[in-house]
Amino acid sequence: MVRPMCYCLNMRSYPIPSQLPIDAVRTEEVFGYSPIFIAPGQNKKVICICKNCKKEFAVRRKSVEEGILCKPCRATKSWEGRTTDIPAINAESVLVDDETEKRFGYKATTLSPYSFEKVVGRCSCGALFERIRRNVVPNAICVPCSYKNRMSEASVARRAETFLKKYGTVGIPIPPGAYGKVEDELARYLQMWTNEEVIRQKPLDGGHRLDFLLPERKIAIEYCGLFWHNEMSPTPRGPQYHREKMLECDVLGIRLITIFEDEWRDRNEQCKGLLRAQLGSFDRKVDARKGIVKEISLEESRKFLNNHHLQGSVLRSNKAWGFYLEEELLSVMTFGPHPRQSHENVIILDRFAVASGINVRGGASKLFNTAMAWLKESCVEKVVSWSDNRWSTGRVYSKLGFSLAENLPPDYSYVKAACPRERLSKQSQKKNRTACPEGLTESEWATQRGLARVWDCGKKRWERQVSVAVREVELLHGQSVPDADTEHHVSVPLNHVGLLLDVQGSVLEDIVISEEVLG
Repeated sequence: MVRPMCYCLNMRSYPIPSQLPIDAVRTEEVFGYSPIFIAPGQNKKVICICKNCKKEFAVRRKSVEEGILCKPCRATKSWEGRTTDIPAINAESVLVDDETEKRFGYKATTLSPYSFEKVVGRCSCGALFERIRRNVVPNAICVPCSYKNRMSEASVARRAETFLKKYGTVGIPIPPGAYGKVEDELARYLQMWTNEEVIRQKPLDGGHRLDFLLPERKIAIEYCGLFWHNEMSPTPRGPQYHREKMLECDVLGIRLITIFEDEWRDRNEQCKGLLRAQLGSFDRKVDARKGIVKEISLEESRKFLNNHHLQGSVLRSNKAWGFYLEEELLSVMTFGPHPRQSHENVIILDRFAVASGINVRGGASKLFNTAMAWLKESCVEKVVSWSDNRWSTGRVYSKLGFSLAENLPPDYSYVKAACPRERLSKQSQKKNRTACPEGLTESEWATQRGLARVWDCGKKRWERQVSVAVREVELLHGQSVPDADTEHHVSVPLNHVGLLLDVQGSVLEDIVISEEVLG
């Protein structure tokens, strides 16, 4: 028998056996394709009807068989009517049936103790937590409590005894050769770049220690392993920990640079380039007057930023300029709309980067002054940008004519407390993106899922007014201009601009001053 063909799609069809509980209509409504065009061995999903509860559920076509059950029913049926004396069955006092059924559609106590399905449990501290059923044991506790127990009095006493035997002190000494591999690697790079003495574990009066100190340059570097530098570590780092250490260094005239573990691991070359720039260690120095600035494509700018900027490129950027020296791209500056104020005449200076190991003297000013022509034509009122206190003091913004608008408090990201390998942005963990139950805050919900917050040193917000361009347009088109003394609007016809010089001299004087500041 010849199988029917779909000539409009030129695809082979596969008749569905009547004993399989596939709902063709619902499959097409949900996924946009008919199951008759899905081969029995394919991974594409189809909608089936559960034999037990008669509810529909999605499953891969290759897994469909006669009498297939939905996930909650499979988990329940696999343990229904069975009894055993294994220790995990005594964990029922920890399980919370109502919350498990609300989140996952089945009761926790009906699952096999060996099940890989998620359940909700209640810790002795009262907090709820999610865990795989087979990992729930009697007296199971949440992640924060497990970290607190690691630093119990008994464990502290054992650690003190170990340090006393090894190093002759019960403190937390860092003798030569006892550093981690990353710290040793970083120390070697600092020594190579500066040819100066690198002091390690320098104590401060406030009780903090500096991982690395370059006394001649008055620069300190803090390497933050994510296991220790989060809120749920054995020695928790709260919201103000890194900021307080930075402020303590500021009082001593020391510039503190704070590096997180995942930055050094995943963006190693970019970290090295930025550290060398902060230390003043360059392979080549170039004067901006010897090169040219021109607008470049967004694709070219993104490639450059991904190679040389610590955070990579920004998708929302819509304008980019590059500094060239004999056809070699050495620096890039990009601009884009404000993510929350796109309806206003505000634009963001979102990225500025220089090729690693190169110092372009005056490059930032030349790039920004070139961009100013476009900002004026676009009637942009204000340019906004931010500097991260972990890496920068924001001095480049002052040189570009920006003014400090606000000192922002420490911000946070998340890590998986059990295995903190990388940071997760706080935007990715918002309540509306993580199916947060009602009545819980973002922080409480994150804690229940085993996430811990990592805090930075805060940021600075910088602003640069470009309103002079708007006022020039108003003058040229005969629109109203505010009077400097009366703060009323005076209509200025296009053929009477010369009269404005006598009546509104102070206004034009402001425009001239603004032009000089813009350079």
